[in-house]
Amino acid sequence: MSTISSAGQSPFDAIRQIDQDGEHWRGRRLMTTLDYVDWRNFQKTIKLARAACVVELGETAAQNHFVELNEMVRTGSGATRSVPDYRLSRMACYLTAMRGDANKAAIAAALIYFAARTRQAEAAAERQQESGGHATSVNWDQAAAIARQHYGLMVDANEFRELLNKGGILTNQLRPHRKWEHLFWPLATRWEIHEIVLPQLINFAIQIRREFALAERNLQMSLPFPITGLVRGQLDGGA
Repeated sequence: MSTISSAGQSPFDAIRQIDQDGEHWRGRRLMTTLDYVDWRNFQKTIKLARAACVVELGETAAQNHFVELNEMVRTGSGATRSVPDYRLSRMACYLTAMRGDANKAAIAAALIYFAARTRQAEAAAERQQESGGHATSVNWDQAAAIARQHYGLMVDANEFRELLNKGGILTNQLRPHRKWEHLFWPLATRWEIHEIVLPQLINFAIQIRREFALAERNLQMSLPFPITGLVRGQLDGGA
C-alpha cells in the first residue's frame, strides 16, 4: 500500500472523520487501510490494543478511545444488515497499529503517522503554554480544586465533568462537543481546559447545578403523594 495518495495526502488523513465529538477513525476503514482483509482477525488486534489502554489509562479512558458501535451495510443481494465496528481515537489507532502485523508496510506507515499526529498535538499545546502565559491550561483535578476553593462549588473532577455534560459542553463520553473544542486543549490522551475560560465554565456549572436542583424540587412538589399524617409532618418540617 502506498503511504501517500496521488493527491499527496496520507491515506490515514483520507479516512479520518470529524464530527461534533472531534476526530476519529472507523475500525473497518482502518482495517483495509492497514491491509487486513478479515474483520475477525483485525478485531482481535483492536481488542489487544484496548486491553493495553485499560492497563495504562483505565477502563473509562478505554471506553472513550475505543467506542463500540454497529453499522448498517448493504449486502451483495441488496439487503442491509448490522455489523460491528469501532469509533477509534488517534490514540486507539496508534495502539492498534502497535499490535498489528509488523511485517506489513502499512503498519509501519501507521505507526509513523499516528505518533507524529500525537506529538504535533502535544507540541502545539506546549508552544501555547510557553508563549508568555497567555494561553495556559489546567487539568480536571486542578479545575475542580479551583471551583471548590474560590467559587464554593463542591465538586471533584468527575462531578465537574458531569455538570458540563448536563449543560451540553461535554459529550456522553465526557469529551468536548465540537462547537466547544476551542475552550479546551487536546493532548495525547486527554483534554485540558483553557485557564482563561475556567471562571466562565465554573459559573456555568454552578448555574447547571442550581437549575437541576430547582427542577428536582419542582418535581417533588408536584408528585401526587397522599398527605398522610407522616407525610404532612415531613412536609411541615417534621413538627
